[in-house]
Order: sequence, then structure tokens, then C-alpha cells
Amino acid sequence: GSLCDALAMYEDIYSTTVKVHGGDESHDDLVPILLGKGGVFAKQGKARDAVKVFTHALSVRIAFFEDDSHPGIVVILKAIANVYMQKQRFKECLALFSRIVDVCKLRHGDPSVFLADAYTFIAKSMLSSCNRLAIKDEALAYLKRAVEVRVQLFGSHHPSVTAITETIATTSEPKISAQSGGING
Repeated sequence: GSLCDALAMYEDIYSTTVKVHGGDESHDDLVPILLGKGGVFAKQGKARDAVKVFTHALSVRIAFFEDDSHPGIVVILKAIANVYMQKQRFKECLALFSRIVDVCKLRHGDPSVFLADAYTFIAKSMLSSCNRLAIKDEALAYLKRAVEVRVQLFGSHHPSVTAITETIATTSEPKISAQSGGING
């Protein structure tokens, strides 16, 4: 249905964009198209195809800017990490998270809003995809680091600090199950 139509649309836009650029399949204008196409594959549950397309987008962006730490790669790394996280391929995902943090630190410094956003993205990705305690603890560590960075940048009363602190509190609380009547039921 609509995802197949979207995929066909991305294929048409890709072909047209390549023609506009004289047959050049390495122009950065192709990256948003590839991200959209990879997103469709991800929604279809075609992880392998999604990662292949996202990896192509990453190669194009790195080649175009001749820089493997260009800040524009972060959005692509996040897309790949999301696919890996959904497939519970944590080792690959954590390597990408580490690279995201490294790029943010290199390009924007520490502290920076971009770094705090990266920590928050990583934690929320981890929390939304897995209930394993080790992953939850690591996610909480990323959230705490995001708070530290935001406090350095904005002070302790900033709304973003409050929002992340509330996420930490609700994530840290044991869940009470109504069915079992106990904790973590």
C-alpha cells in the first residue's frame, strides 16, 4: 500500500536528482532521499535493506564533505542505530552511539546542546527498545550525563533539565503491576 508507494516515490526522486546532478550519485542532495527510502524499509521491517540504504547515505555524505566526522553524519548514524536497536543488535548500536558522541564532542565541544541531545537520543532509544536491566542502567547513565551538560549550559532550572530529570525519575521507579500486586510483576 502506501509504503510501497512511498518507496516508488523515493526511487523516482532519486533518479531525477541524479539526472539534475549530471549522473553524479555522490551528491549530498541524495542523502535526504536515501534517509526517506531507508525509513520506509525500516517501517516495512526490512532492517537489512534499511541499513544498506542508510550506509549508502553515510558514504555519500562522508565523500561529499570529505570528512568522516562532519556533523551531518549524526542524523544518519542515528537512523542506523535505531534499526539496530529495534533488532536488539546492541553491540553495533552502542558502537554507533559512541561515534555519535565523539562527533558531537569534536564538532560542538563539551558541553554543547548537540552533545546533550545526543545523550538524550541514545538513552531514549535504549529505553524504548529494551527492558533488559543492563541496557536500562546504561540508558539512565546517558540521561544523567545529558542533565549534567544541560545544567552546565543553561542552569538547573531550565525546562529541558526538568524534563530529563522527570524521565530519569519515572524510569528509575520500579513498576508496580496491578495483576500480580507486586513490584515488577
